[in-house]
Amino acid sequence: MGRGTFERWSIDIVGSIVALQQGSGPVYDDGASAPDGSIPVQDGLLKADDRCAMDWEYDRLTTATGMKYYAYPYADWWRTELIRHLISITLSKGKLLPFLSFWPAGIPAVAVISHDSDINKDEHAAATLQLLREVDARSTWCMLEPGYSSATYDEVKADGHDLCLHYNALDMEGGKWDEEAFRNQSKWLRDAAGIDRISSNKNHYTRFEGWGELYRWCEQNGIESDQTRGPSKKGNIGLIFGTCHPYFPVSDFMEGNRSYDVLEIGFLSQDLNHPELYDSSLVDPFLNIVRESEGVAHFLFHQVHIYNFEPVRQAVREVVAGARQRGFALWTVDEVNQWERARRSVSIAGVDESGRPVLEGEELPQATVVYVPVSADSSATDGDCEIKFGFVCRKYTICERNDG
Repeated sequence: MGRGTFERWSIDIVGSIVALQQGSGPVYDDGASAPDGSIPVQDGLLKADDRCAMDWEYDRLTTATGMKYYAYPYADWWRTELIRHLISITLSKGKLLPFLSFWPAGIPAVAVISHDSDINKDEHAAATLQLLREVDARSTWCMLEPGYSSATYDEVKADGHDLCLHYNALDMEGGKWDEEAFRNQSKWLRDAAGIDRISSNKNHYTRFEGWGELYRWCEQNGIESDQTRGPSKKGNIGLIFGTCHPYFPVSDFMEGNRSYDVLEIGFLSQDLNHPELYDSSLVDPFLNIVRESEGVAHFLFHQVHIYNFEPVRQAVREVVAGARQRGFALWTVDEVNQWERARRSVSIAGVDESGRPVLEGEELPQATVVYVPVSADSSATDGDCEIKFGFVCRKYTICERNDG
């Protein structure tokens, strides 16, 4: 290898990450239900969780109130191991490997709340708007045709919330898994809500077929992110796809294994404290693991359940309060999408004579943080250093964030 080295792992790290995040294969039929009956995936309805690489027995934990959940961000951990190894072998050769922080300066992780309009009654929307004003949070509204009144859309937009698509491919409701149906529903939302751009989509019932069709349809309709990959059943909530980080899905070999230009931002749960689902004992473990992983804690609450159930409204309050106590930023899905795209547009050209990183990019995101590993000894740091991936790294904030 000349002056380099050949590093061999006995694990297919990248293949494992893809299988965790996108499923063990395309969805053409029902997946297997858990033998104990706690995850009845085999229901005759094709969904994202019909291909899940997690183990129903070994990969779930249980809260004090008996709520079972997938607890481990394996895909994120494998990425961490790969990055840690790269930093280690770089330092061993006397070189530096600078890298960008996941989030802007001062933000350890991000919390997202989204809603699916489903029953489409304006009073459900009004109750949700009232609750969000109470907790001072903005959220992402995924709209199912025929949606709300124009006056409600105006209120949602005035309060700074996202208006996104809730694509319906459910046969029993007249939906169809079809490129034309996706295009028609996208056009409906733009016309009905008076918006030029649909920033994101989440499929009704987490309907999913094949491998990359959904992402191609999003690309064709100018939709930059998707939220479909999440649990459809009570027993498989949590980190069902092994990650709490946004990522760009990869195609199969028929499209050259390219990355789709659609950022996947999966969710953890639906309607905490709903009487037929799961309780809010999951809020703390979800927020804790996401903060530890520096990822996105995405909680889904339907407007109809916010309207009907005070315990569900209380769960929203718990999510917002718990996120703020841990220093999370509360963002919309589109804010996550825009930050991640801006972050990935930045290139680290090198370091100057003082060791400060030199960045290149059309427009650097505000409060961009760069870490430069300086030592494998993580036992001590000074005021300008932090431990990242197990190494002492010098921290540089390239441009300050303007919260105004």
